[in-house]
Amino acid sequence: MSPAAFHTRYTLLMSSRSLVYSALSGALLGVGFVVPVLWFVSFLGLALFLWTVRKVQPNSTSAFFYGWLLGLVLHCFALYAIFWHTLPLNWYGIESQWVQIVAVGGSWLLASAVLALGTGVFGVALRWVRKDSSITLLTIPALWVLCEWLSSFIFSIISAGPGSLIGAHFTLGFVGYLLANDIVLLQAAVSGGVYVLSFIVVFVNVLVFRVLTTSTRSEQILLVCVVALCLIAYGFGLSIFARADSESTTSTVHVVAVSMNNPAKLHFAPGEDRERAEQLLELVQNKAPNADVLLLPEAATLMRELSPHERNLLTTRFRVIVDSESVQAVKGDTRSRAVYWYADGTQVFSDKQLTLPLGEHVPYLYYAFLTFAAPEFRSQVLDTRSYTSRGVTRLAEAAGSGFIVRFCNETMSPLLYANDVRAGSSFLPNISSHSWFHGSRLVYRQMQNVAKVRAVESRRWYVQSGNMVPAFALDPYGRVVGETTWGISQVLSVRVAARDDITPYVRLMSIFARFGGVDDS
Repeated sequence: MSPAAFHTRYTLLMSSRSLVYSALSGALLGVGFVVPVLWFVSFLGLALFLWTVRKVQPNSTSAFFYGWLLGLVLHCFALYAIFWHTLPLNWYGIESQWVQIVAVGGSWLLASAVLALGTGVFGVALRWVRKDSSITLLTIPALWVLCEWLSSFIFSIISAGPGSLIGAHFTLGFVGYLLANDIVLLQAAVSGGVYVLSFIVVFVNVLVFRVLTTSTRSEQILLVCVVALCLIAYGFGLSIFARADSESTTSTVHVVAVSMNNPAKLHFAPGEDRERAEQLLELVQNKAPNADVLLLPEAATLMRELSPHERNLLTTRFRVIVDSESVQAVKGDTRSRAVYWYADGTQVFSDKQLTLPLGEHVPYLYYAFLTFAAPEFRSQVLDTRSYTSRGVTRLAEAAGSGFIVRFCNETMSPLLYANDVRAGSSFLPNISSHSWFHGSRLVYRQMQNVAKVRAVESRRWYVQSGNMVPAFALDPYGRVVGETTWGISQVLSVRVAARDDITPYVRLMSIFARFGGVDDS
């Protein structure tokens, strides 16, 4: 075999191996999203990709493609549940099973491909990182975090629709959320939120890679010392956490969060909305104790269905009742808003800011596809998925403490919650409905892990009501302190500490908030 032929065959072999290693790295980083008990595998996932970049030394185009492929596989794992667990889509008016599969699968791949653009940039950036320097323990994780943020920001632009929010808000695929499965590592979020957690995941990957590939004795000693310090720090964290107290103040707010089991429906039969309201009213009247705040599931619309007498009976038992509703200001401009009902009859409205593409708003990109759809289907999509994020969020008050209510998927936004804390939210209530996902346990687990990071990064209690999923409460350390039973309509009663301390993460976000598409008003 001639040298030229050998070189060509060797190049093809290395290229094929690089593709396999990039995809395998993405799978190892992402498997914890679908099999939570394997979250720790993420500590090894990036090593194969780092070896590929170092060994093959690809050009910029190849490096981008390898990084993009890694990100594509990673996000296919991370987004698997929130896409595929929407099936069947009968409630959306799509009866054909094949159309449902094509619609969900195409959207899943497109979203994953867009979010992978950041890891493609990461692959290119690695070409300029010195592979033989110990400083890569810091530079490579920092690059990864920056590219995760970039992925989320680009996704908000490409998936933009009328009235949608632009910024790094859609963070479900950030590898840092995997550390919510470890209560000690989770505490690092107080210093830098999910960004610091992602840094830790990649830091361990780079450390493992350096230990396996370094050949100099001085660096081997240095790396052993770093590993030892990491283990000591983890052990110290265990001892500190064992003594951590959830209550840092005597000021508490009594919150009752409700869990219901109502399937998703676009259109109610006559009287069905009243029937659901009566079921919810009976549950609250018979099972819920008097409290400062009653937190109803998303889109419960209970208070609008009750008579004045029925409303009065509830407002005498709760200082604030948090309900929600959809309102259409003009055609094509529908808003989800929380309604704070006070005992004196006062109503205060607080709008949802972060809408989900396809789920709540139609991206401009999809308008082209809708031109080929049947007129009836196109009209239904535009009429029912035309939510916007226009409007403002407002602070509610109960028992002398302020709080801002967020909706379901808004828990994915580190920026919105940091803003709420700076605005005076003493705890973090969330009203959710997972009826789109048919009460998927995996979606619930993923969103609860995200909520744990939100609780720790701001050191606030987090309480969530739910439809088709349990209601739950987290303490400021991300520990589940209360949770209702799956498949049963129940109420969760919990006393949360009203806190006003500001964490390093919240202070940091106050500097960058305006660059993330968040209106401080």
